[in-house]
Amino acid sequence: MSRAIAVASSTPGLPTSPNFLDERRKLGHHAFRLASFRRREEVAGLDPV
Repeated sequence: MSRAIAVASSTPGLPTSPNFLDERRKLGHHAFRLASFRRREEVAGLDPV
């Protein structure tokens, strides 16, 4: 996590405000939750029950 922040802060042209990093973290968390929910849904759909 800290490595990504270091890369973002050393990359020119990217906003490095705490708010920007917080938004990225929220988006990443939401995408992870959505992916895990989709995976569970697919597994449930393939379940023979």
